[in-house]
Amino acid sequence: TKREVKKGVWELRVATGKNPETGKYGQISRRVTGTESTASKKLRQLVVEVEDGLHARQAGVESSEIRLGTTIESWITLTSAEWSPKHRSSNQYLMKQISTDPIMMRKVSDLRLNDIEAFLGRVSDKPTVVRAIHRLVRAAINDAVRRGDLDTNPASRARTPKVAKRIY
Repeated sequence: TKREVKKGVWELRVATGKNPETGKYGQISRRVTGTESTASKKLRQLVVEVEDGLHARQAGVESSEIRLGTTIESWITLTSAEWSPKHRSSNQYLMKQISTDPIMMRKVSDLRLNDIEAFLGRVSDKPTVVRAIHRLVRAAINDAVRRGDLDTNPASRARTPKVAKRIY
């Protein structure tokens, strides 16, 4: 469904079907700004996302099976439409940098604080890149927590490693 909450602000809702764990029917809700045609386009995108299973818990995928790489890719897909082109390309670059790391195939439910910190320690020797990757991972897992796919975010407590200062 689509309804205008106030001028230029639209609430979109899509039914996600019956949750196999609880037996209750679920829905996804999003607020978007813009014209009615923009809201209609976003609603169609949201329907496709639900049909493609990007909303794991609602689509019946066991949350304990969700991999870190899938979580990040889903988050990028869901939110990148709201980003500036520079922000979008930056996050896609970061995803490309970390896509081959073994942690990307790990189940998010199995990740612990020391796993995240070890990953951040080996991902790059540039502090700005490490912080950007940490933000990306943390934001993606936060979104999974918000959607109810996970209970906690181990990346929110992780510290980025200290990198030796350059001497000029």
